[in-house]
Amino acid sequence: MHMSIQKQTSETASGTLFLRALACYEPDERIRGEDCLAKLFLPEERRAALESETGRAKAMEKIDRRMYHYIIARTKYFDRLLEDGLKNKIPQVVILGAGYDSRAYRYRNLIGGAGVFEVDAPYTQGTKVGVLSRNDIGYDHVRFVPVDFEKDDLAEALLKSGFDGNRPALFLWEGVTLYLTQDAIISTLAHIASVSGGGCVLAFDYLNFQPDSKIRKRDELIQYGMEKDEMAAAVCRCGFSVVENLDPVEIEKKFLARGDGQLFGETKRTMNFIKAKRKGRLEVS
Repeated sequence: MHMSIQKQTSETASGTLFLRALACYEPDERIRGEDCLAKLFLPEERRAALESETGRAKAMEKIDRRMYHYIIARTKYFDRLLEDGLKNKIPQVVILGAGYDSRAYRYRNLIGGAGVFEVDAPYTQGTKVGVLSRNDIGYDHVRFVPVDFEKDDLAEALLKSGFDGNRPALFLWEGVTLYLTQDAIISTLAHIASVSGGGCVLAFDYLNFQPDSKIRKRDELIQYGMEKDEMAAAVCRCGFSVVENLDPVEIEKKFLARGDGQLFGETKRTMNFIKAKRKGRLEVS
């Protein structure tokens, strides 16, 4: 989410968490979500809606189905990237705009000795630590890096937190860029490149068109997007090479196929996924 300091959990973040939690009850194992910790960060009334089959059925009647499908696909995409990176012994993982992302805790056994850096606004980080503590979920392996993408120097903040620019890293930037300005997106890409002397893999989702004006989504503003080729070019100008740049149809085929080969559903047509690589002294996959 947008990195300005908030006084409460945003409705957008809460809605996304609810969809992630709801997806954990899907009967098809190929579709079923794996974010078993998402519900811990929900307000009590939303957690209660998940406790019964009747409550979940009522929730399914109210949700935006395309958004639900999109969140399922997006979660699977970033989960897969993290799993692949950790299995290939990536030594550092940076989760940008971490919010209530639970990967550092769901994948604790796979993380091993890799350094994990969660970048977000201080208030969100404090709230998150409180939830983790109340549920006896350890977080000593995570370094919380307070940053506002619109104002702060990401590279400087990471280095001060112990990030090693001479070692390979995986950067995951999920659900953030559409809430930022163009300048913040480009400067963040430049900051990542500047601290990636050891090479890195970067992945993020983005709005695949430029809105005529700012769009209010619940309590946050959608500010900026780029066409597919334009985003690829911007990433390349910052020193990366594009590995994949998936549009909604490609996303559905990869992440929403049932066991019988039929699609579970369609996603939002407005979002793409991009994965890029920056070579360093050590090769990363």
